[in-house]
Amino acid sequence: MDTYLISFVLNNHERDYELISSSIRSYPKWARVVYNTWLVRSEDKATEIRSNLAASINNEGHILVMKVSKAGWATYAIGNDVTEWMKENV
Repeated sequence: MDTYLISFVLNNHERDYELISSSIRSYPKWARVVYNTWLVRSEDKATEIRSNLAASINNEGHILVMKVSKAGWATYAIGNDVTEWMKENV
């Protein structure tokens, strides 16, 4: 299982935020880093995650999905709950 960073900008912010965040929370392991940036653990590939999320917002916005590695992250002013999640899941 891999960990992916998801970042997005929505064209129809109010309607689509709940849809995309609900789709992200459907993954078994997830953490919200900041408002529009999340982490998920998944057996899916980045392209599958991207397609799933794009469908949840009717392709109205911009989405980045990127695999994250243990050796390649650092945080500043991110909550302890998120950094602990990252220590366990990245």
